[in-house]
Amino acid sequence: MPTSVATYERVALEDREGNWELVCGQLRRKPGMTMRHNTVSRLMYNTLYDQLPRDTFDIAANSARLRLPDGSHYVPDLVVIPLAAKEGSWESVGLEAYAPPVPFVVEIWSPSTGDYDIESKVPGYKARGDAEIWFVDLRDQTVTRHREQPDGGYATDRLRRGRIRLTSLPVAIIDMDAIFREVRL
Repeated sequence: MPTSVATYERVALEDREGNWELVCGQLRRKPGMTMRHNTVSRLMYNTLYDQLPRDTFDIAANSARLRLPDGSHYVPDLVVIPLAAKEGSWESVGLEAYAPPVPFVVEIWSPSTGDYDIESKVPGYKARGDAEIWFVDLRDQTVTRHREQPDGGYATDRLRRGRIRLTSLPVAIIDMDAIFREVRL
């Protein structure tokens, strides 16, 4: 029996340590992550925090949910949220979840979720229309970048490290060499 969105929200709010997702009507607990995974996420967060105007954007690491057209809810490793998407929600006691597309979302490879992220989450973010989606692969130190095109499709390229300027947020540059160096990859 599929889980309703209302039940999902209740579970996610009551079990704050569970980090629950709703996938095709089924509850899915997001597993714990490795030190490298979490460090890459924090370093990317800090980099963006220093570059993006805080009066325009918020950044969430492993906490905000993105609602898909089919009703699924994913918890990305990192997401940039326009503050305009939060308008009228500050007094809400409901689950933090966003239906409108976001400018930037990141999934980082981990042994427990790597295949799932590539096969399910990245296509889900594309279905939402998110502007720029990164999959950071810690095994080969690459970034697979999916950028939405004017026709609604996505251009995909695989970058081998370096300083990468975000297409969706051109004021931001993420130095993946520095991040990979810091986590000793």
